[in-house]
Amino acid sequence: MSKDSWYYDGVKFVCGKGLMNGTGANRFSPNANTTRGMILTILARIEGVDTSGTPWYAAGQKWAMANGISDGTNMEGEITREQLAAMLYRYAKLKAMMSALLLTSPVAPTRQRSTHMRSTRCAGLSPRA
Repeated sequence: MSKDSWYYDGVKFVCGKGLMNGTGANRFSPNANTTRGMILTILARIEGVDTSGTPWYAAGQKWAMANGISDGTNMEGEITREQLAAMLYRYAKLKAMMSALLLTSPVAPTRQRSTHMRSTRCAGLSPRA
């Protein structure tokens, strides 16, 4: 892969974080379609799941099904925008539930909310009335 490629920095980032391995030995296919299995494998890796095994998507598929992210079907099929949006929405809900479980102190939720709102306002994402 050439350092002049438009995707070089992105590939370097996802490889460095262990989120993607490519589509073959030392190969990335930035113009190829993304599959359902690819997305679920990336999400599982974000969560620290060991995704080694055969087929390559099996661990991500199992994790996604156990966590209500996907029904686990058609792993090698191209993902549609609607499917991607649904999976990311379910993943976001999972993360929100996990965060809520960590807030055990009666003081922590208030502090957490105010910090969250402050950070979203700083990012220009404050909710509109």
